[in-house]
Amino acid sequence: MEKLSRWQVHEATEVLVESFVDDPIWQFCYPNKMLRTATVYATFAANTHCLNLRTTYILKDDDGKIVSTVIFEDERLNPLIQLLGYIAQSQLILILFVKKLMLDGYAHSFPHAVGVVVLLPLLFVGYSFGSLFFGINLIRAYFKSYMLGRKDGWHEQKKKHLLAIGTLPTAQGNGHGSQLIKAVIAELEAEKYYGGYNLESSNPRNVTFYERNGFVNLGAVQLSGMTVTLLVRPDLHRPYTSTA
Repeated sequence: MEKLSRWQVHEATEVLVESFVDDPIWQFCYPNKMLRTATVYATFAANTHCLNLRTTYILKDDDGKIVSTVIFEDERLNPLIQLLGYIAQSQLILILFVKKLMLDGYAHSFPHAVGVVVLLPLLFVGYSFGSLFFGINLIRAYFKSYMLGRKDGWHEQKKKHLLAIGTLPTAQGNGHGSQLIKAVIAELEAEKYYGGYNLESSNPRNVTFYERNGFVNLGAVQLSGMTVTLLVRPDLHRPYTSTA
């Protein structure tokens, strides 16, 4: 396990793309796979570059290839720096969105790349509507997560947000994700970066993975036909005791 460096962001983001491109909420908001792939890439890459580089970690295989990536929200950022980061992220997303479309287009064929250029205005329209719908559902998810988080007093504790964790499909089933998340949490706590951890999972199949790694399932809510599960994980200084 190691902290991500800026020059590794592209490779680390591609791992997340392969992990999230077929995630239910991304599929629901961006039905077209080309549009969805570019959006997932641009969203995670821009977020990492502008806001959460120092709380993004990777795991490599024996050949030095990144097989797993995890992003935690960096809550230690100065509020002004965080605001500037959000502004920069909003601009960088559009640049990376176009870059990803073009690179993938040329990777397939020159005619495919020309088609991407011709369809770019329509792709932007699709991206804009998808992003608006995604944002609305994200706000709804956060609100309902807060209500679920009131269970057992979790809303009173400061928590770090686990934004994303993904492992290459070809490397899944080997414990890479568990190895990475345990090592990162141990390092964050060793740095006295205390508090609990929380996340929202839109893929029910991933819930058992989080539970195996110390997260507590507080319940699930339905959003536009999607199931979003809220999970929290206590740190060493607040053992979990259910009041149920």
